[in-house]
Amino acid sequence: MESMIKAGAFDGFKLHRAQMHLMIDELLSYANGVQRDKQRGQMSFFDAGLKDNAFGDSTKIKIPGIPEWPEPQLLAYEKEVLGFYVSSHPLVRFERLLRIYSLLQIKDLSKDKNGAEVKIGGIIASFKNTVTKKTNEKMAIITLEDLSGTCDLLVFPKVYAQVHPSLVNDSLVLVKGRVDAAQEQPKIICSEILPLE
Repeated sequence: MESMIKAGAFDGFKLHRAQMHLMIDELLSYANGVQRDKQRGQMSFFDAGLKDNAFGDSTKIKIPGIPEWPEPQLLAYEKEVLGFYVSSHPLVRFERLLRIYSLLQIKDLSKDKNGAEVKIGGIIASFKNTVTKKTNEKMAIITLEDLSGTCDLLVFPKVYAQVHPSLVNDSLVLVKGRVDAAQEQPKIICSEILPLE
C-alpha cells in the first residue's frame, strides 16, 4: 500500500498522498475490524446504506490536516517506486533557466558534434565511482537525464576532485564539457558540473 500511495495509485480518493501515507496503519486496522465483523456475520452501517463520512460509515478515522509532500519529494517517490516520473519531471521548474543557459538537449548530441564544447542541464539519474586504469585515480561515470533523453558523462580525476561532493542521485545540474561521439552513443567529457539551484 505504501508503494501504491507513493506511485499515485490512490490519488482518486481525493486525499493527499502524505495524508494517506500517515493513515496506513489506522486504515489497515479498521479494514481488519470490518473483515472480522463480516466473518462473524455482523452488519455495519455501511452495509445498511448509511454513510457518515468519506469512508462510507461511522468510523472514527480522522483525516490528518497535513500538507501534501513537496513536489521534489513526490517525484522522488514516483521514481523510487516506478523507475520513472509520472505526474511531472524535476526539470520542468527549471525549463526556462535551461533554455537560457543550455546550448542543447541530450537528443541533439550527435556524431557531427564530436569534439564540440557543450552545456547541458539535467538530473543525475545514476552515477558510478570508479578509478582510471593507468593511474588508479578516482573518477565517475554519470548517467544524465534531461527532458529529451539520457547520456553518459565521464568525470575524470581533475574534475572529479572538484565536484565529487555534489555527485548525488537526483541532483539537478548544469554540465559543461566536450562531446565524445567516437562510439554509437555520444558521451560528454565533463570540465565543470554546477548545481542548478
